[in-house]
Amino acid sequence: MPIRGRHRLRRPVRSRGTVAGVLWLLAAAPGRAQVSPGELSAAHADLEGIRNCVACHDVQAGSMESRCLACHEGVAWTIEQDRGFHAHLEEGKTCARCHPEHAGREFELIAWEEGDPERFDHERAGWPLEGAHATAKCRACHKPEFQVSPAFHRLRRKDPRLSWIGLERECLACHADPH
Repeated sequence: MPIRGRHRLRRPVRSRGTVAGVLWLLAAAPGRAQVSPGELSAAHADLEGIRNCVACHDVQAGSMESRCLACHEGVAWTIEQDRGFHAHLEEGKTCARCHPEHAGREFELIAWEEGDPERFDHERAGWPLEGAHATAKCRACHKPEFQVSPAFHRLRRKDPRLSWIGLERECLACHADPH
C-alpha cells in the first residue's frame, strides 16, 4: 500500500535526522580529543574541565613553565634560591618532559630517570651523598620532621609522604649533634 500525505514525507525526514545525528557524534569525538587529550592525574583532577584549561594553557599568561611555577611555588622558590634538583636542570628542559599530564588519574607525575627513587643521583640536586648519607634509604632523610625548608611551606598540598622537597643543607636541620 502506498504511503500518502504527511506520512510519506516523515520517513525521509526521520532518516535524515538519524544520519545527521550519527555524523555529528562521529565528528564530535575527535573534537573532544582536541579539547582534552586525556584525563588529568589525580594531583590535578581539580583542574579538569574545559573551563579550567586556561589555568595551565593560557598563551597570553606566559610559558607553560611559568604557569606551572605559579602554582608550584615550592619548586619556584628552590629555583630562585639555586637549591635542589629543579635549580640544576639543563637549560630549556620543560616541566612536561618529566611531568607529562593528560595520562589519566592513576598516572604517577614524578618520573624517575633512574627508574626508582632509591637510585636517584643526588649530585643532580646539588647534594652528593657521601659518608653515611650514601647508604641511607630515601625516607631516612626525606621524612616529615626534616622537611623544614621554606620550599616545603610554599607547597599547596603539604603531604610530606608525597614530597621530596623540603630538606635543608645545614647538618643541624636533621642532626641534633653532627659530631
